[in-house]
Amino acid sequence: MRRRQLLHVNLLTEHEWQVAFQKAGFGEVKSFPYLSGKDCYLWDMLDFPMCIGLGRYKISAVLRLIGRMIPDSSRKRMYQKVANMLLRHLDKPDNDTFCATVIVAQK
Repeated sequence: MRRRQLLHVNLLTEHEWQVAFQKAGFGEVKSFPYLSGKDCYLWDMLDFPMCIGLGRYKISAVLRLIGRMIPDSSRKRMYQKVANMLLRHLDKPDNDTFCATVIVAQK
């Protein structure tokens, strides 16, 4: 989802990075994954809804306005429900896939 959303060149696969660096004259290319697929999925769950819309008309702006209108006690209950939902997600086992990797290339 992130790759389609951003259309960004730094979201290449590990193999695509190796090919790109080799074409640029780099000899040794090493990669070190550091962010699990489960963690990236959680990031997407949190971030994606906030990206919907355009400029000041993003859903995040609407949610902020609605949040200001909700009484403190109700807002705290709502935040607690969201936190519990996210914690349940974190309890799921990871499938050992990674979505973020550091690439080190030497010339």
